[in-house]
Amino acid sequence: MRKPLRVVLISLLIFIVDFVTLENRLVTTSSTLQLVGGLVAVLAVAGIVWGLILMVKTGRPGRLLTPRIRPVPATPAEKTAEPPRRRSRFRPLKVLMGLAILGSWFIVLPILVHKNLIAPAADYVPGPWVAEAFLSLFALALQCFAPTPVALVFWPSLGVGLYFLFSRKDRPVLDPLLGIAAAVLVFVLFRFVAPL
Repeated sequence: MRKPLRVVLISLLIFIVDFVTLENRLVTTSSTLQLVGGLVAVLAVAGIVWGLILMVKTGRPGRLLTPRIRPVPATPAEKTAEPPRRRSRFRPLKVLMGLAILGSWFIVLPILVHKNLIAPAADYVPGPWVAEAFLSLFALALQCFAPTPVALVFWPSLGVGLYFLFSRKDRPVLDPLLGIAAAVLVFVLFRFVAPL
């Protein structure tokens, strides 16, 4: 497992542990520990963002999941017959598109859910920002795992985002078609589904 993916996974683990311990008002009653929990959460989110930036910078997040293989020394004949390696020219762009699609679901849309559905409720009481974020994600997840218009947009969009994020080869026909499909799905999401 290489460094960028390790940074993301460790930061995510720290964020989850912090959420269920220091950020949980039922577990932690000390205001000092709650403040420490907030700082830990900020550092964990910074670690996740930094790991994703490293993944974009390397341009090969799909290879982070593959084990390293030590090269075998080649004979002189094999060295002369070695074909040129193909480089993925559009790999950084595809990774950015994949992160943008996933970010629209896991960052932008929960904010809209909180603003349009949770905050206007008559019995709404503001709480810790981590709890508010978790509540927004939970409300969105309920929509995605039920037969709703949000789910009809979420699953195809998620598939396209994961394809762009982990695809290693440039496909001249499939890549533009999926890019157009992703743009249409995002337009439908924020034009028709998000205001609901």
